Amino acid sequence: MVSIITPHWNDYSGLENLLECFKKQVSDAWEWIIVDDDSESIVQQKLKNFQENNAHLNIKILFNSEKKNASVCRNQGAELATYNALVFLDSDDTISSEFVLNRLLEVKEFIVFQNILVVNKTSSTPYSKIKSDFLNNFLKAKFAWQTTSILFNKQFFISIGGFDQNLKLLQDVEISIRILLLGNNFEIRTNNDVDFFYKVIPIDIKKRTVEKVTDSVNYLIRKSTSKFNLSKDQKRKMSSYYFLSVRYFVKSSLPDDKRLLKNCLKTLYEEAIIGLNLYLIGKLLIKCFNWKLITKDQFIKSNRFFFKNE
Repeated sequence: MVSIITPHWNDYSGLENLLECFKKQVSDAWEWIIVDDDSESIVQQKLKNFQENNAHLNIKILFNSEKKNASVCRNQGAELATYNALVFLDSDDTISSEFVLNRLLEVKEFIVFQNILVVNKTSSTPYSKIKSDFLNNFLKAKFAWQTTSILFNKQFFISIGGFDQNLKLLQDVEISIRILLLGNNFEIRTNNDVDFFYKVIPIDIKKRTVEKVTDSVNYLIRKSTSKFNLSKDQKRKMSSYYFLSVRYFVKSSLPDDKRLLKNCLKTLYEEAIIGLNLYLIGKLLIKCFNWKLITKDQFIKSNRFFFKNE
């Protein structure tokens, strides 16, 4: 049996679409736990009706009385889970009819099902071409899989502390780095049949502000250098996360975002991710961009050259 956990906030139509996916499963060895993160009252009422109308299905719904975040919801769902195998599935994604069947496996710590299709309105593409050296790729901000790809053993998931509830973004990245460092008995399947379809979210600084991105990068960097046993070379790979912040910064017009980007650069220097030379180069590039001495494209290309690890 598999416990599938969905954090939810004001996306009732997404839950309706997922329900159709669950109804089409060739195996009924599943429970679906929805953790509602204080949605609007009208949405919560719809959810209550949703549960009543589908009482014959193995669906549980937990309502939070105040807004928390997706990581808190996922951890709450894991605590409620009846079964030993856990999967985390967002409300805007889609699964095939064999999704549950493919996960009816003995899982000692975790199993990664790496083959994922990224879908948008017009096309679908593989999520990643990375087939090896997974830890170093995650440290370089090259993501080999997404949250739903991981089938967790419940006891292992709880023993590592679940999702980090302090992170605003990059929660799936942080937990992937952590399990690769802590795990001793896991499996990564690189050639499984595609049964999960991930909805791509373009860069949107209204939903993912520069502040959220830089705060998350700062937190991830500090945690990685203080809590994880990384080598000097592994730490240096994480300069790519600064480039991630740059990509959001260039789409923003808020005056304070320049300060946030500078603070992110300073974090990398203080945590020995970059040396003094790179730190000064980064500051100079920000000044040149601010003074309009270089174009947006030149700013991006320059930061990619100096900070992104290929």
